[in-house]
Amino acid sequence: MPGRFHLYPFKTGEILRMKKPHPCGSFLWQVERAGAEITLKCLTCGRVVQLTRAKLEKAVKSVQDEPVIASGPAVTAPDAKKTSPTGKVVRMAGAPPPRPTDRNKERDKDAERT
Repeated sequence: MPGRFHLYPFKTGEILRMKKPHPCGSFLWQVERAGAEITLKCLTCGRVVQLTRAKLEKAVKSVQDEPVIASGPAVTAPDAKKTSPTGKVVRMAGAPPPRPTDRNKERDKDAERT
């Protein structure tokens, strides 16, 4: 990322790859709003966060070349989810299995296997 006095011009729709993963496991975020504070949306779980420009520039590893167009698909990450016409969330082909969100659920699954 640029140096101390050169600010990167974040644009709405850009895809950012962060240095550390979000708790959902995704590294990819989409810029929703750019200004003094930048609003980001996680491409896996849909969480929306606001970061100051200085913190964001430190946390970003790279900027994807192709921004997401508002009229196109909302999510372009390979491990992304999409919504079916019935409103249910459907995992796309080639996506990794969902990670358990609760330790009790994971423990129950392990108990069922044995």
